[in-house]
Amino acid sequence: MKLLYFCTNYPSYSETFVSEEISQLQAAGHQVTVCNFTWYTQAQDGRSETIINNSPNVIHLTAAILKAAAKRQSLLGQWETWKMILSCMWQRPSFLGKYLYLLYSLDYMCQKAANEEADLIVSHFLFKTTLASYLIGRFLNTKVHIRLHTKRSLYPDMVLQKVLNAAHTITAESRDVAEYYEPWLAHDTPVKVIRQSVDFTKLQSIHMPNADTAHFNLIAIGRLVEKKGFQVLIKAIGKLRMTRSHNVTCTIYGDGPMREKLAQLIRDYDVSDCVQLAGRMKHGEVMKKLDKAHLLIVPSIELKEDIDGIPTVIAESMLLHTPVLTTPVGGISELITHGSTGFMVAPDNAEQLAIAITRLHDAAIRNSVVVQAYTKAVQEYQINLASAFEVEEWH
Repeated sequence: MKLLYFCTNYPSYSETFVSEEISQLQAAGHQVTVCNFTWYTQAQDGRSETIINNSPNVIHLTAAILKAAAKRQSLLGQWETWKMILSCMWQRPSFLGKYLYLLYSLDYMCQKAANEEADLIVSHFLFKTTLASYLIGRFLNTKVHIRLHTKRSLYPDMVLQKVLNAAHTITAESRDVAEYYEPWLAHDTPVKVIRQSVDFTKLQSIHMPNADTAHFNLIAIGRLVEKKGFQVLIKAIGKLRMTRSHNVTCTIYGDGPMREKLAQLIRDYDVSDCVQLAGRMKHGEVMKKLDKAHLLIVPSIELKEDIDGIPTVIAESMLLHTPVLTTPVGGISELITHGSTGFMVAPDNAEQLAIAITRLHDAAIRNSVVVQAYTKAVQEYQINLASAFEVEEWH
């Protein structure tokens, strides 16, 4: 099957599970082309899949519009395009620039997509690329498969309903997310749950014992954004400092808009000697760090307009036999049962988090969950999109 993957900032955005899903589909014999709605970056070099990039060149984009208009085939000239995109602009004025760029580049990307003659478009998240999949898929008469990850949509109700019901098939990475969107569908068929992709073989190959016993090594991994709750983690470490728990070290891997704010919190709580913002690191390297850590902290919080689904790093940690301390946000509780497959505290509660970290300093307590956690992750993540395509007719 020939697949078009609609993405933004590929491969940097959500590169772990999207890239792994593409690799699994290629290994299963599918031909995958990525339609990247931003432009080329050096991170794309050396990748095995074909990547079609958008263009920042206004001349190229204008030429595509004129070419389509001459054939009376311009998406820019269709009322449906304007209605959908203007509705999204009204819903999220802060995304005005992104939607204007999408509007102006639709014909360019539609022509690129048409050349591929794909059997199916796959799009992750209910962001601007999935809106593009609706408009381009409808124009090309190409089926669209939507992968849902979070209970967050940038769309107004009218757009959300149209996009979901126009999809040929939909899968979600958690039952929590599936049940959130099912009421929007015009049919009663449940949304199938297929977890995000992880590389079992690669994770198992890097497993090694932790040699550092002098410190209690905590690790946190993710984009530096508010919903990840890293600000709560820093406050919790500050509380540990006040109780003289000086042998705790915590490294946060990732980058994002909250970096300076988190750096200031580290200074404010006087924990610079034990909390480090390590920045972005290649996935394989950060997995080695995760494997050697004593405990993964995933302190997700729920915001009004932003919420985690199931962070992929939780499953990766479970497969690496590194215990997880997290919060019952989104679909996380579908993987983590407190005291059985991991540990839970209330979200946005630095006091509880500090108490839990202190308790889990005891290796016997924290490691009591690793066998059941590994078994749970293997059970939940065996089925991926590639294997589902082999046995299902809905593609």
